[in-house]
Amino acid sequence: MRVFVCLFLLSALGCGLAEGRVVSKCELRQLFKELPVGSWPKGQEMTDNLLAKILCHVEKASGFNTSSVNLLTPSRKHQSSSEEEEEEEEWTLYGLFQLSDHLVCSSGATLSPNRICEVFCSDLLDDDIQDDISCVLKLIGKLLENGSRWRRKGEFMRMVKLLFQPDCNHPNPDYFNECQVA
Repeated sequence: MRVFVCLFLLSALGCGLAEGRVVSKCELRQLFKELPVGSWPKGQEMTDNLLAKILCHVEKASGFNTSSVNLLTPSRKHQSSSEEEEEEEEWTLYGLFQLSDHLVCSSGATLSPNRICEVFCSDLLDDDIQDDISCVLKLIGKLLENGSRWRRKGEFMRMVKLLFQPDCNHPNPDYFNECQVA
């Protein structure tokens, strides 16, 4: 079944995959820094520390490749009758930020409410990364805006945990040393 899903995704997204590219950490940092004032979610400041956390994830998850597609099988615990069971579901993660087709974009392969970023997953695989950045900012905004209400929403929090992996929580202070100061 996984092979079929992978083949379907690769054939359906073939054009997008051909148009992807690998961006550098410094280029992506510069794109974030060039965002107009007010682009970041209300109450959130763009700091090098936050940017390092986000870009650390990008580096680990996609290797800065805009056409990266990966399958993830996060388990979800739920109560049934008298016992707790783990249920596995498959997510497909797209693009630089490895955004899920369950919450962020519509792939056509899964039922997705597409309620957060309102884009097709194939749009996250091309060399135009402005929509990817916009989507990540929406995710951060939703987290800040809805606080504890979203913390109770399992799928959303699993998506956030994918964005902020534990080994990226405390980035090296020298993370951007190779980049020219802007």
